[in-house]
Amino acid sequence: MTRLNILMRAVTMAAVLGAGSGGVALAQDDAVATRQAGMKAIGGSVRTLGNMAKGTVAFDAAAAQAALDKIAQEAALIPVHFEAEVIEGDTEAKPAIWTDWDSFVADAKALEDAAGTATVASADDLAPAMATIGATCKTCHSEFRS
Repeated sequence: MTRLNILMRAVTMAAVLGAGSGGVALAQDDAVATRQAGMKAIGGSVRTLGNMAKGTVAFDAAAAQAALDKIAQEAALIPVHFEAEVIEGDTEAKPAIWTDWDSFVADAKALEDAAGTATVASADDLAPAMATIGATCKTCHSEFRS
């Protein structure tokens, strides 16, 4: 084998190994981005409800219900989005998520249930719904978010 062939093999191996580790980094970035997108969707829906509760936006029962449905839908996906233990990069996830997985999943289920069972027929219904949803968010964030 000539020196050129050896050099070409070395370059090829380095490229293959580099691409492989880059794929891992991309998968980690995708996992974090997916989690963040879900959390931002929840936050946007909570903001919609909060604006109605404060009166900065007129109460709209259909929009309030859609926000609650979105929160419940995204909350149900939280355990799926956090299956991969990724704590590197742009994430605020604590390792406790994976060491206390059952509590983490229970917190996600509590949010799903709070949003899924809330009824908002009038603006007066927003405060109790927001209090319950806010409490579930706070519990999870204080335990599992840095």
